[in-house]
Amino acid sequence: MVSRETVNEDGMLTNDAKDRDTVRRCLEKAYQGTQDKRPSRYGRRSSGVGSGSIEDNGVVLIAEAESALRNPSAQQFLVSVLSQRSRLETQRRKDQSDGAHGARQRQAQAQSSVSRVQPRAFECLVKLCVAMLEACLEEQNYLSAYHLLTHTAGFCTVIKAPDDKDGNPGVDEIKYMTASIGVHPIFADPTLWDRVMGTHLQDRQKDKAGGTGGDDAGASGDGDEVPGESDEYEAAVTTIYEMISYGVPAEDLAKFAQKVSD
Repeated sequence: MVSRETVNEDGMLTNDAKDRDTVRRCLEKAYQGTQDKRPSRYGRRSSGVGSGSIEDNGVVLIAEAESALRNPSAQQFLVSVLSQRSRLETQRRKDQSDGAHGARQRQAQAQSSVSRVQPRAFECLVKLCVAMLEACLEEQNYLSAYHLLTHTAGFCTVIKAPDDKDGNPGVDEIKYMTASIGVHPIFADPTLWDRVMGTHLQDRQKDKAGGTGGDDAGASGDGDEVPGESDEYEAAVTTIYEMISYGVPAEDLAKFAQKVSD
C-alpha cells in the first residue's frame, strides 16, 4: 500500500516539474519571438505555422510563468538558466583571451564583457525576475533574491533610438538587467544585506580555517585586536562595495554603512 507521504511527495515532484517547464516554455517563446522577427534568407517571413512571438500568445504564458515562480524549484531553474549563460560568457572570454594578443586581446575582452539580449527576450527575463523577487519578498527569502541579482550581471539590451527631425541617427539606449531589477524593494531592505554580509563572513572564516585566509589568518595575537573583528570588517567592506556595484541608492547604502559601524 502506497503511503500518504509517498503520494504527497510524488505530487510535489510533479508540480515542481510542471512549474519548471512553464518557465522554460516562456523563455523559449521569448527567444523564438526575436528570431521570428528576422527575415528569412530569401526575404520571406515565416508562415506562422507552429511559431509565434511572445506578443502573440505570450501574455498568458508570462502570467503562468510568473505564478510558477512562486515555487522554489522554478526559481532555482531560472537562476540556473542565467548562471549557465554567465558561465558560457566567462568561458568565451577565457578562450578569446588565450588566443589574442595586445590590443586585440583587450578589445575581445571588452566586447565579451556583456551578454546582449534582444529587447523582447530581455523584457521577458526582467518580468520573470521581478516575479521571483516578489515571491522572495513575501517569503523573506533574501539570499535567493541576492543570488538572482548576481547572476543578472552583464545582461543587457539595446533600445534603438529613432532618427531626429533632421534625419540624423539618435543615440541608442543600453539597458542592463541588474539595474532593471535592482530597484525592487527587496534590495532596499537592510536585512538582505545583513544576510549577504553574514555569507561573506562565513566564507572568509572558512577560507582562514582552510589555510587560505592570508597572513591575517593568525593575527589574533595582536592585543589590540578583538578575535573575529577583522573578519567582520572585511565582510562589511565587501558587502558595501557590492552594494555600490549593483547600484543600491546612496540613502540605503548610507543606512547600511551606519548600521554596521555601530
